[in-house]
Amino acid sequence: MTTKKTPVKKKPAKPIKSPKKVPAKKPSKKKSNNKQKTYVAIVLDKSGSMATIAQETVDSFNSQIETIKKESVDMDTKVMLTVFNQSTDHKFFNVSVDSFKTLTVADYAPDGWTAMYDGICQTIDKMEKELSDINDPNTAVLFTIITDGAENSS
Repeated sequence: MTTKKTPVKKKPAKPIKSPKKVPAKKPSKKKSNNKQKTYVAIVLDKSGSMATIAQETVDSFNSQIETIKKESVDMDTKVMLTVFNQSTDHKFFNVSVDSFKTLTVADYAPDGWTAMYDGICQTIDKMEKELSDINDPNTAVLFTIITDGAENSS
């Protein structure tokens, strides 16, 4: 028995529709701030053993601030200063490096014990709680500890 094949009628192809034109986004009128954001936290030992090198400490601190100012011309740089002895004091927090004032020996009067771990941990805690962009990939953190010795009071 032979079967006769009937030709299959092909349907005409549908025309391809061109995609809808989406208007290009207009550039934002806001200026993009692509500056690198940097936080510089300085934790400074103010314990009694630092009294003999108070002037050198102040000079070194001020020199470091001047270097930070020079190196951060195209950056948004904020500085924090925490001093510690048996207690911790956040002298400056989240202050623009350009408006940061120099430290004087009169501002820095070493006495007491060395609660270095307290100074470090309290500075980190304050930064994590109060700086919303601390974990942003465009944010850098420099953490400096200036001390002459070891922890003996935390």
